[in-house]
Amino acid sequence: MSFSSSDFFRLFFKELERLDIPYVVLHSYDRFPEAISSDVDYSVLTDDLPKLAGIQCTLAESHGWRLAHGIESHIYAYYSVVIDAKDPRSFLQLDACSHYVEGSSFFLKDAALLNDRRRYRDFYVPAPAVEFAYLLAKTFGKDQPLAPRLAHLRNLWERDPAKTEEQFCNLCGTAQGTLAEWFARPFAEWETLRPVALRRNRFDCRSRARESLRALKRVCKPGGLHLVLLGSDGSGKSTSLELIGPLLERPLFRRQLVFHFRPKVFEADKNIAPVTNPHGKQPRSSGFGFAKLIYYFADHFAGYFSRVFPAKVRNELIIFCRGFDDLLIDPRRYRLRSTGWLARLLAGFLPRADLTFVLDGEPEQLHARKPELSLEELQRQRMALKRLVANRPGYVLVSGAQQPGEVARAVCCEVTRFLAEREKRRCGK
Repeated sequence: MSFSSSDFFRLFFKELERLDIPYVVLHSYDRFPEAISSDVDYSVLTDDLPKLAGIQCTLAESHGWRLAHGIESHIYAYYSVVIDAKDPRSFLQLDACSHYVEGSSFFLKDAALLNDRRRYRDFYVPAPAVEFAYLLAKTFGKDQPLAPRLAHLRNLWERDPAKTEEQFCNLCGTAQGTLAEWFARPFAEWETLRPVALRRNRFDCRSRARESLRALKRVCKPGGLHLVLLGSDGSGKSTSLELIGPLLERPLFRRQLVFHFRPKVFEADKNIAPVTNPHGKQPRSSGFGFAKLIYYFADHFAGYFSRVFPAKVRNELIIFCRGFDDLLIDPRRYRLRSTGWLARLLAGFLPRADLTFVLDGEPEQLHARKPELSLEELQRQRMALKRLVANRPGYVLVSGAQQPGEVARAVCCEVTRFLAEREKRRCGK
């Protein structure tokens, strides 16, 4: 039986106990670990927070998984993803905090979150009053609607009224009245507590300084990923793209951005019909071709710093279907001639993608899928693509002869390997 996310959950929290690292799984734990539908929110002491990456990395690798992603999502927080190295559909998202911070508010200290923790099945969960305070603070801080949570909050309050009242006062102040009074009011009136709690717990100078440092670290070591898919017509780029994005986005990234060839910084991004005759028009004059090539370079260069890099900092997945390298492989598609040397020169000045995948296939197979190009042209492009890949770090050749699902799985496994190695370097392992 294969190792699962439930297995990792059990193993990880058991390991924390073995290492004498106190923790609590903060909420939504009723069906854990058999059913984990989203990330697992848990808390540890601030001194233990830096230890988590190393523990997760070691455990993951010992069971054929990898620590593929780890970011400081807030100050006093560490969000990570462990994933099956051979099957990217199997993963576990772990969202740790020590002190609980959300937005620009410091709500709960680590010791308060761990206070009076209790055993539930094979792991620890917070005391009812602590869970109440955490859920209320999270609802305030993330600007979530209160009404869906009030029934559960009432249940937590009824289990320990005195301590829950104390937590409520710490969060909202003593001037707001008692919880008995609030639960007797209409749900809509609870919204008046949100600005009170945010104002009462807003960052002090020290927290603002830490937040600025965290933001700087995210810029220096962005969590997002920049990919490029290359390949001749018929290699399956578009079909693979439809599968790769969802496989990677859900566990690892906030969202995905897809660009077709270039970012289009200097013009509106219009929906363009698929190219059905890529070599149907004759190349333009050399002078016009040089000007167009420089325009494409400027678009890619400006697009990287205005769109791609900021998206990487925001922990997003950026995928280019084709890219600037395509000008070296198929200049005729762009109606260019005799610009290969300039294209190679300009390509050297562009920031490189983290990974470039070249989908390879037999010319006969590609021609059967898309007969727009001749067998001779497809063979020429295949050789050019292989030369592009040879001895270049970050370029990966993938067989496009496989089924689209297998192509997507191969790409995602390579991405997982890359992210795991990147995470190891950042953790100093």
